Amino acid sequence: MSYLEWKLNQELNGRSTFEKDEKFREEYKEYIKNEYRQKPQPRD
Repeated sequence: MSYLEWKLNQELNGRSTFEKDEKFREEYKEYIKNEYRQKPQPRD
């Protein structure tokens, strides 16, 4: 999911992202790190 999609989801869930881009970018980095950690590795 791209940053802008993620940020829009935050807005739709009632979180104000106005002028808080740095804070939300850090949250997005954590979100992406956790998403990649949860995906199972493909088997050969």
